Amino acid sequence: MRVRDNECAPARSVDWVSRLKTRLNGLFSPCSQSRTRAILGHHGYIFAWYWCMRRRSLAVLIALLVPVLGTFPALAAGGVAASPNHPERRWQVLETPHFLIHYYQGHERLANEVVRLAEASYSQVTSDLGARPKDKVPVILTDDSFWNGYAEPLKDRIVLDPLLAHTSSMGMRRFFTHEFTHIITFEAFNAGIPISKVYAAAGVPSWFMEGIAQYEAEYWYPSLDRMLRLHTLEHTILTPSQRQAFHMLGSQAGAAGYNEGFAICRYLFETYGHDKLARLLSALRGGGGSFAGACETVFGKSLPVLEAEWRQAMEERYRQQTAGRAADVPKSTVVVPYKAEEAQFRPQLSPDGALLAYLSSRGRSGYVNLRGFLMGRLPLFVTPNGKDKPIRIADRVMAHAWSSDGAAIATVAWDDDAIGNPVTRLTITPIGRKDWGTPKQSLNTGKPVEFPRLDNVNDPAWSPDGKTIALVQTKAEHSDVILLDVATQKVVKTLTVSNDDRQYGELAWSPDGKWLAASTFYPGTGSKLMLISPTDGTTKSLTGGNVMVMDTRACWAKDSQSLIFTSDREGFTDLYRLQLGTDTVQRLSNTYTGAEEPALAPDGQSVLYVRHYNEGSEIRQVPLADIPVRVAMIPAGPGPAKLPPPAVRPGDVAVRTYSLGLSPDLVIPLTGRDEKGDQIGIGATFNDVLEKHALSAQLFYGLASNRFSYLVSYDNRMFDPLLRAVAFDSPTLAVSLDGKVPYLQRSQGGAILAARPLWDRQSLTVGLWGSYQRLVSELPDSIDRALILEGFNPHFSVGWQYNGVGGGTGADIHPSAGQSLEAPIDIGMPFLGGKFNYQLLSVEGASYFKMGQTDHVLALRAAGGLSLGQASPFLLGGGPITLAVGVQGLTPLRGYPIGSIIGNRLVEATAEYRIPILKELDLTLGAIYLDRVYGVLYTDVGNAWFDGQPWIPKVGVGGELRARMGMGGRGPFGISFGIGQGLINGPGTPQFYWYLGNVF
Repeated sequence: MRVRDNECAPARSVDWVSRLKTRLNGLFSPCSQSRTRAILGHHGYIFAWYWCMRRRSLAVLIALLVPVLGTFPALAAGGVAASPNHPERRWQVLETPHFLIHYYQGHERLANEVVRLAEASYSQVTSDLGARPKDKVPVILTDDSFWNGYAEPLKDRIVLDPLLAHTSSMGMRRFFTHEFTHIITFEAFNAGIPISKVYAAAGVPSWFMEGIAQYEAEYWYPSLDRMLRLHTLEHTILTPSQRQAFHMLGSQAGAAGYNEGFAICRYLFETYGHDKLARLLSALRGGGGSFAGACETVFGKSLPVLEAEWRQAMEERYRQQTAGRAADVPKSTVVVPYKAEEAQFRPQLSPDGALLAYLSSRGRSGYVNLRGFLMGRLPLFVTPNGKDKPIRIADRVMAHAWSSDGAAIATVAWDDDAIGNPVTRLTITPIGRKDWGTPKQSLNTGKPVEFPRLDNVNDPAWSPDGKTIALVQTKAEHSDVILLDVATQKVVKTLTVSNDDRQYGELAWSPDGKWLAASTFYPGTGSKLMLISPTDGTTKSLTGGNVMVMDTRACWAKDSQSLIFTSDREGFTDLYRLQLGTDTVQRLSNTYTGAEEPALAPDGQSVLYVRHYNEGSEIRQVPLADIPVRVAMIPAGPGPAKLPPPAVRPGDVAVRTYSLGLSPDLVIPLTGRDEKGDQIGIGATFNDVLEKHALSAQLFYGLASNRFSYLVSYDNRMFDPLLRAVAFDSPTLAVSLDGKVPYLQRSQGGAILAARPLWDRQSLTVGLWGSYQRLVSELPDSIDRALILEGFNPHFSVGWQYNGVGGGTGADIHPSAGQSLEAPIDIGMPFLGGKFNYQLLSVEGASYFKMGQTDHVLALRAAGGLSLGQASPFLLGGGPITLAVGVQGLTPLRGYPIGSIIGNRLVEATAEYRIPILKELDLTLGAIYLDRVYGVLYTDVGNAWFDGQPWIPKVGVGGELRARMGMGGRGPFGISFGIGQGLINGPGTPQFYWYLGNVF
């Protein structure tokens, strides 16, 4: 199970569904990859077994997994997609009285910080929740969990991203305590058997699981108050069922779900008493009662009444809060307008005021909303002051800065280094103007200049003379401000040398060149403003306040004598002005929606800023002369830390090298079929704490055949690439080489595979297989035994895959953008003593097109296959459930009977028009949450035929209903029901089918 930490998973996030699928594939497929056509395409040796198992035991499997899946509150906050293995990492373990801190070189400082705070967190959380873990809790610090963290209750394991731990809004203290609270929450449900805590949590709402983690770990920031305030005032608070399933509803509902869960828990335990937390968890132990029933027992009121009380309290609170405050700064105008579920932020005008650069989530499903703070990693757009269509300049941008002459823009964007670690890189892009406004809307930009040798930098600021760029650079977890010579591309000076955890950001160079303004903070504390001399590195603090005050994003006036910045020092995010000569601070805005990230126009007469809505933001502009100036309040001094600093004695900590130890991840009963009847069995996966080793095994016993079947696979991620070993003995289905006689056989053997993700969403898998096919069917006397494949078969497989499919919330079953392509090859090797000489090649690609401004999608797919020599032919026909993993693994031809189309050549194509029928359905049926329903009209065209036969295409037409849903408030997954009719030599009656997942 994984507990998600940030409200919005990045675009490359990997959630619990993907993880579970990977592990189930390890159980259910001899090659541990259900789409490895080079393997399946030759033998189809799991077709009969897999097909029968799915049809006969799918309901049993779902019944078994529903309570398990219900405990995975989409906690996998996403990180990067599957990254390369890292044999260069030398893992060490710091052992404390209650934790095992795993880390590798470069994170020694952070690991020791975790040691210090973990023991304090242990005392607080275990006392508040009334439970303790039985063993020491493993904690893993890894860059592979990029910008995320999660907790797994079955292993009591915590994984943390070092980068997120260094942010002002999060910090390691809150980060760790949040995830540790998840561990102890599940332990509080433990009735003595480890799986009991998983089943008990199945009925506990997601908002509560996340809410108590935030309640234990975090402050109620003004930014969190703003999020909830806007939803409350605009009547867009989630419904109870939406709140229960918020993890599957997209980035906006995700942010709202975290926010509301925190607010409800805060209300309950501050209104009715903090002791009610442990009592409530105790009432849920073992899963004997419902969450609603436990609430009524502990609080004396029903859950709907408690939620109604909370809503009423929030409405009254925000009516009082907003009295005397406006939604917008008076006389402000829109520059980049608001669109639902889009963020527009980080505005910067070019020095001549002609062009506006800004970050936008336009064209993406969402953006990173970390506790109410908008983060970067989005496309950068440029437009003539917001008036014309914006032009996309760069992707995954964190920060940007105009050159002093406006001829170029510097961007810092995320990238992957040579071994797959996330880094940030600096690029300078020339910006031309002469072609602006032409039909092509071209910026006439020159070739960007990249600085590949300059890693882990951020927040560029260009000097007034255009010769130097100031940057924040992080090395070995130290943050410093450096100066880069643009001409030589070399670092010429380091202005700060951090001896502690102080972080810098948001640099701004004064017009007179004398100072750099910066925000500075210690992780997890509010940020303050500072001046840094670019000449000698001397510093001057400008603002102060308690740990919650955030003074950020300062910009300079033309005379270099004042700064306009964002602050939440008075409980609302507003614009402020600081006069350097007198150190006086004035408040410039008085809104309840938030005004932040100011950018002064070059003439100094107006300021751009970001205005928030409940689901996104826009960029506005207001003349400074029209802003009424108010005296600003002085922020309070340092507030008390939530955790007391613990005293960890040197003797309490031991250092050792990491050692391997496997423990079970998943153990489930299975059923299947062999050539004589039913099978019963068990499947299990085992992993080590670092997930560098994985062992998957399944064992079946045939009730009629009295024979065992098995599949065992082992993954080793200590090397690059990943290495996998497989051994199997399974009943399989094959077809005679002429395509006329299907028969059953046993396939016994093993394989060695290597797999590695490549750059740009590509991956490559190669394998060497050795198997022995033995006939177990009774064949008619008329069959030519030369057409039956038996004997030893060594063969080589290679598969390349690209996946660039996306398109927002619901993209799992309704993608609306991108492409995918895969091309596997399988080659028999008779020179190694094999009985078969063959080559099997196939290719498949898909593209998705959004139709105008609607959510209608045109999905196109094409595939082809060629089987040469002694290879089993392709089979087509039937709905996706019957051939989700088939002989050739390609999408079946709907409208025709299962396997009715056979040949060693294959060409097929599909066109689907997908239409949303019910959006935001918000319907709960027991443990199932129905999110939305799509309708599909499709046409399948294709055929499989033998060499020398005429190619006559088959055509299937039909429709489907596809529902997007979750189990126990988590998810998502899709289920589809369809009807198809073959038009050319098809059956006389329509074919009905259903399946889980998506066709393509």
